[in-house]
Amino acid sequence: MSDSCNLSAFLLFPKVACYYHEIGNKDRAVELLELALKSLDGHGAKEFCQPDLLQTLTNYKGEEVCYGDVCVVPRTNISSGATPNAEQENPAERGALE
Repeated sequence: MSDSCNLSAFLLFPKVACYYHEIGNKDRAVELLELALKSLDGHGAKEFCQPDLLQTLTNYKGEEVCYGDVCVVPRTNISSGATPNAEQENPAERGALE
């Protein structure tokens, strides 16, 4: 398999995995995320992309997941579609007009 095919797998599989997870096929969603992680091997993008894939995989499984020397625990208090690192801002604190 060529490098471009592997990178395409990384881009496509998480989106398809989300679909499967939403319709209740958790096993297929987990399988696709694991394939997406494997597709990153040998790519320079691995260090940037792997954390998000691992976090999603961990959240879908509901348990700690380790990949290589990186281990991630599930985040259960994040609403669907939210980014884990998004900052919450209070309009009053940023000087919003009343």
